[in-house]
Amino acid sequence: EYLYLDLGDNTVESFKSSKPAVAVVAGNGYVEALSEGKTNITVKLGSGKSLKLSLTVVDPTMPKKLTLSTGTKVTMDLTDDPLEIQGIFDPGTAEGGITWTPVDKKGVSDIVIDDMRLTLTPKAVGSVKITAVANKNPKKVKATVTVTIKDLRAVKSIKFVEKTSQKLDAGATLTL
Repeated sequence: EYLYLDLGDNTVESFKSSKPAVAVVAGNGYVEALSEGKTNITVKLGSGKSLKLSLTVVDPTMPKKLTLSTGTKVTMDLTDDPLEIQGIFDPGTAEGGITWTPVDKKGVSDIVIDDMRLTLTPKAVGSVKITAVANKNPKKVKATVTVTIKDLRAVKSIKFVEKTSQKLDAGATLTL
């Protein structure tokens, strides 16, 4: 990118960055961004006047937000197919991978981790809390999902709606 300065009849004496760890500026005005942050570039003119440019350097590969494809809560049946949880960075140009930390105290699932994706296969009733942390920005970019596994086939109770007793002749049949 280029930024053009209309200096009129003035000449440039020097360029200076207030934070050289963020960006440096060469004698010809070429600015090199080094790391995320803010700095001021001062242009000193031959007339003795100065111009200041406030510069913010961003790393387009630095994740700012992490979302999980499943949301924050999932309920699944013991007989369900494996659940794939995908980590999605914002911005989309972010990189660096994810560290997944599943907390499965009762061994209710089998988990396979593949960088930006975690696959959970239910094997018992219970819950698993899974935390995903961006490797490149771990203190600020995290997401958590709780997966509850139920056995929806299990009969919890049976209640007769009308009759609680029935007389049946020997040899006869009854449909419930």
